[in-house]
Amino acid sequence: MERDEYERRKAALEEIYRADLDLIRAAHEARLRSLEALWLSGAPAATPDPVLPPAPEPPTPAPARQPTPHLRTAIQEILPDLPVQFEKKDVIAALGWTPSRGALYRTLLGLAVAGIIKIDPSLGRHPSQYRKLKEGSAPGPSPAEGGGV
Repeated sequence: MERDEYERRKAALEEIYRADLDLIRAAHEARLRSLEALWLSGAPAATPDPVLPPAPEPPTPAPARQPTPHLRTAIQEILPDLPVQFEKKDVIAALGWTPSRGALYRTLLGLAVAGIIKIDPSLGRHPSQYRKLKEGSAPGPSPAEGGGV
């Protein structure tokens, strides 16, 4: 956009703004004249005082979420049933419920750090692949959890 086109559009917007203000001012003055004429005539008001709309009802609370089991424990329980190489959708199908994306990612990352699975990151449109490193073995607590020396 060139500078003169910008200035031209800005001036047009200012013109529209002034015209809108003039219309609002004229409408307000007309209402005031009508009210004054009604007052001077001494006639009862034909229309009631303006009534504010009722306050909107508060939204209904969302149904309480069912507590989900501890995700790491749940994944470790279904891990033997998963194929050696799997995707997140396989985990979700085996769980029978859908955890949040972030929680699932952090849990799978934690299992990778613990040496239970290996993560082959996503390449473009293909989802990340996860591979079991220890078939059928569920390790005890990690050193960070108090199980190491």
